[in-house]
Amino acid sequence: MANNFSTIIKSLFLLAFLTIFICFESNSQLNYKTNQDGTDFWYENILNFQNSDNLNLKNKTVSFLKKNGLPINFEDENSIQTTIRFKTRYRGFLLFLYNNTDFSCVFDVKIEFKDNKLKYFASDFVLAYLTESYATLNWNDRITAKTLPTLVKTKSVLEHFIAGKTEPKHLLFQNIDQYMVKFEKDLEEFCKGINTRDPW
Repeated sequence: MANNFSTIIKSLFLLAFLTIFICFESNSQLNYKTNQDGTDFWYENILNFQNSDNLNLKNKTVSFLKKNGLPINFEDENSIQTTIRFKTRYRGFLLFLYNNTDFSCVFDVKIEFKDNKLKYFASDFVLAYLTESYATLNWNDRITAKTLPTLVKTKSVLEHFIAGKTEPKHLLFQNIDQYMVKFEKDLEEFCKGINTRDPW
Protein backbone atom coordinates (compact mmCIF):
# COMPACT_ATOMS: atom_id res chain seq x y z
CA MET A 1 0.00 0.00 0.00
CA ALA A 2 2.81 2.39 0.93
CA ASN A 3 4.60 1.68 -2.36
CA ASN A 4 1.43 2.38 -4.34
CA PHE A 5 0.90 5.66 -2.49
CA SER A 6 4.50 6.68 -3.14
CA THR A 7 4.12 5.87 -6.83
CA ILE A 8 0.96 7.97 -7.06
CA ILE A 9 2.64 10.92 -5.37
CA LYS A 10 5.62 10.70 -7.72
CA SER A 11 3.30 10.53 -10.73
CA LEU A 12 1.34 13.57 -9.59
CA PHE A 13 4.57 15.48 -9.00
CA LEU A 14 5.83 14.59 -12.48
CA LEU A 15 2.51 15.60 -14.04
CA ALA A 16 2.55 18.94 -12.25
CA PHE A 17 6.13 19.58 -13.33
CA LEU A 18 5.37 18.77 -16.97
CA THR A 19 2.31 21.03 -16.91
CA ILE A 20 4.35 23.96 -15.59
CA PHE A 21 7.11 23.28 -18.09
CA ILE A 22 4.68 23.22 -21.02
CA CYS A 23 3.13 26.49 -19.83
CA PHE A 24 6.55 28.11 -19.72
CA GLU A 25 7.44 26.84 -23.17
CA SER A 26 4.25 27.97 -24.90
CA ASN A 27 5.43 31.33 -26.20
CA SER A 28 2.82 34.07 -26.30
CA GLN A 29 2.73 36.45 -29.25
CA LEU A 30 5.22 39.27 -28.79
CA ASN A 31 4.97 42.63 -30.53
CA TYR A 32 8.60 43.45 -31.29
CA LYS A 33 9.95 43.75 -34.84
CA THR A 34 13.08 41.94 -35.96
CA ASN A 35 15.35 41.85 -38.99
CA GLN A 36 15.48 38.96 -41.41
CA ASP A 37 18.44 37.18 -39.84
CA GLY A 38 17.20 37.64 -36.26
CA THR A 39 20.17 39.65 -35.02
CA ASP A 40 18.28 42.69 -33.79
CA PHE A 41 14.87 43.68 -32.43
CA TRP A 42 12.97 46.89 -31.77
CA TYR A 43 9.49 48.30 -31.25
CA GLU A 44 7.84 50.79 -33.60
CA ASN A 45 4.40 51.95 -34.56
CA ILE A 46 2.61 54.87 -36.21
CA LEU A 47 -0.28 56.50 -34.36
CA ASN A 48 -2.75 58.59 -36.34
CA PHE A 49 -4.31 61.77 -34.90
CA GLN A 50 -6.63 63.31 -37.45
CA ASN A 51 -7.60 66.28 -35.27
CA SER A 52 -4.09 67.34 -34.16
CA ASP A 53 -1.39 69.10 -36.13
CA ASN A 54 2.26 68.22 -35.74
CA LEU A 55 3.09 71.03 -33.31
CA ASN A 56 0.17 70.16 -31.05
CA LEU A 57 1.18 66.50 -31.09
CA LYS A 58 4.75 67.35 -30.23
CA ASN A 59 3.72 69.62 -27.36
CA LYS A 60 1.43 66.94 -25.95
CA THR A 61 4.20 64.35 -26.23
CA VAL A 62 6.60 66.64 -24.36
CA SER A 63 3.98 67.04 -21.62
CA PHE A 64 3.50 63.28 -21.50
CA LEU A 65 7.23 62.65 -21.08
CA LYS A 66 7.59 65.31 -18.39
CA LYS A 67 4.54 64.00 -16.53
CA ASN A 68 6.15 60.58 -16.38
CA GLY A 69 9.58 61.86 -15.35
CA LEU A 70 11.25 60.98 -18.67
CA PRO A 71 14.13 63.14 -19.94
CA ILE A 72 14.17 64.91 -23.29
CA ASN A 73 17.61 64.15 -24.66
CA PHE A 74 17.06 65.80 -28.02
CA GLU A 75 14.33 67.93 -29.55
CA ASP A 76 13.82 69.68 -32.87
CA GLU A 77 10.82 70.76 -34.92
CA ASN A 78 9.84 67.25 -35.99
CA SER A 79 11.23 64.83 -33.42
CA ILE A 80 12.02 64.07 -29.79
CA GLN A 81 14.39 61.54 -28.25
CA THR A 82 14.06 60.16 -24.74
CA THR A 83 15.42 57.34 -22.60
CA ILE A 84 13.03 55.10 -20.69
CA ARG A 85 13.81 52.82 -17.77
CA PHE A 86 11.64 50.45 -15.79
CA LYS A 87 12.17 47.63 -13.32
CA THR A 88 12.08 44.15 -14.79
CA ARG A 89 13.20 40.62 -13.99
CA TYR A 90 15.16 37.92 -15.79
CA ARG A 91 14.87 34.26 -14.84
CA GLY A 92 17.88 32.10 -15.62
CA PHE A 93 17.87 28.30 -15.58
CA LEU A 94 20.40 25.62 -14.74
CA LEU A 95 18.88 22.19 -15.33
CA PHE A 96 15.73 22.22 -13.13
CA LEU A 97 16.88 25.11 -10.94
CA TYR A 98 16.19 28.76 -11.66
CA ASN A 99 17.29 32.13 -10.35
CA ASN A 100 15.45 35.46 -10.56
CA THR A 101 17.46 38.67 -10.95
CA ASP A 102 15.96 42.16 -10.87
CA PHE A 103 17.25 44.80 -13.28
CA SER A 104 16.37 48.18 -14.65
CA CYS A 105 15.60 47.88 -18.35
CA VAL A 106 16.93 50.96 -20.13
CA PHE A 107 16.20 51.81 -23.76
CA ASP A 108 16.05 54.77 -26.14
CA VAL A 109 12.96 56.03 -27.94
CA LYS A 110 12.81 58.37 -30.93
CA ILE A 111 9.42 59.98 -31.62
CA GLU A 112 8.76 61.71 -34.94
CA PHE A 113 5.82 63.86 -36.06
CA LYS A 114 4.60 64.09 -39.66
CA ASP A 115 1.23 64.53 -41.40
CA ASN A 116 -0.73 64.49 -38.12
CA LYS A 117 0.90 61.19 -37.20
CA LEU A 118 3.26 60.15 -34.44
CA LYS A 119 5.86 57.45 -35.03
CA TYR A 120 7.90 55.98 -32.20
CA PHE A 121 10.96 53.76 -32.49
CA ALA A 122 12.29 52.02 -29.35
CA SER A 123 15.69 50.31 -29.51
CA ASP A 124 19.03 49.60 -27.78
CA PHE A 125 17.57 47.73 -24.81
CA VAL A 126 20.03 47.04 -21.98
CA LEU A 127 19.70 45.63 -18.47
CA ALA A 128 21.32 47.68 -15.73
CA TYR A 129 22.16 46.04 -12.42
CA LEU A 130 20.48 47.79 -9.48
CA THR A 131 23.71 48.99 -7.87
CA GLU A 132 24.58 52.25 -6.14
CA SER A 133 26.27 53.47 -9.33
CA TYR A 134 23.00 53.10 -11.17
CA ALA A 135 20.85 54.55 -8.38
CA THR A 136 22.88 57.79 -8.31
CA LEU A 137 22.64 58.52 -12.05
CA ASN A 138 21.31 61.95 -12.98
CA TRP A 139 19.06 61.32 -15.96
CA ASN A 140 18.83 65.06 -16.64
CA ASP A 141 22.40 64.80 -17.92
CA ARG A 142 20.97 63.30 -21.11
CA ILE A 143 22.19 59.80 -20.37
CA THR A 144 21.01 57.29 -22.98
CA ALA A 145 21.05 53.51 -23.20
CA LYS A 146 24.09 53.84 -25.44
CA THR A 147 25.96 56.23 -23.15
CA LEU A 148 25.47 54.67 -19.72
CA PRO A 149 28.63 55.29 -17.65
CA THR A 150 31.08 52.41 -17.52
CA LEU A 151 30.68 52.27 -13.72
CA VAL A 152 27.15 50.99 -14.27
CA LYS A 153 27.19 47.23 -14.75
CA THR A 154 24.95 46.20 -17.64
CA LYS A 155 23.89 43.26 -19.79
CA SER A 156 22.66 43.51 -23.36
CA VAL A 157 19.06 42.40 -23.90
CA LEU A 158 20.07 41.69 -27.49
CA GLU A 159 22.31 38.83 -26.32
CA HIS A 160 19.28 37.13 -24.75
CA PHE A 161 17.30 37.76 -27.93
CA ILE A 162 19.93 36.22 -30.20
CA ALA A 163 20.22 33.26 -27.80
CA GLY A 164 16.48 32.67 -28.20
CA LYS A 165 15.63 33.39 -24.58
CA THR A 166 12.31 35.06 -25.38
CA GLU A 167 10.12 32.33 -23.88
CA PRO A 168 7.72 33.19 -21.02
CA LYS A 169 9.78 31.09 -18.59
CA HIS A 170 12.53 33.74 -18.75
CA LEU A 171 10.04 36.56 -17.95
CA LEU A 172 12.14 39.30 -19.56
CA PHE A 173 10.63 39.74 -23.01
CA GLN A 174 7.09 39.37 -21.70
CA ASN A 175 7.82 42.19 -19.23
CA ILE A 176 9.25 44.38 -22.00
CA ASP A 177 6.30 43.63 -24.24
CA GLN A 178 3.76 44.49 -21.54
CA TYR A 179 5.57 47.73 -20.84
CA MET A 180 5.65 48.74 -24.50
CA VAL A 181 1.94 47.97 -24.95
CA LYS A 182 1.17 50.18 -21.95
CA PHE A 183 3.55 52.91 -23.14
CA GLU A 184 1.84 53.10 -26.54
CA LYS A 185 -1.66 53.01 -25.06
CA ASP A 186 -0.92 55.71 -22.47
CA LEU A 187 0.84 57.95 -25.00
CA GLU A 188 -2.01 57.67 -27.49
CA GLU A 189 -4.66 58.34 -24.86
CA PHE A 190 -2.74 61.31 -23.46
CA CYS A 191 -2.35 62.90 -26.89
CA LYS A 192 -6.06 62.40 -27.50
CA GLY A 193 -6.87 63.98 -24.15
CA ILE A 194 -8.21 60.73 -22.70
CA ASN A 195 -5.46 59.71 -20.30
CA THR A 196 -5.57 61.64 -17.03
CA ARG A 197 -4.05 58.92 -14.85
CA ASP A 198 -1.14 59.51 -12.52
CA PRO A 199 2.41 58.93 -13.82
CA TRP A 200 3.75 55.37 -13.97
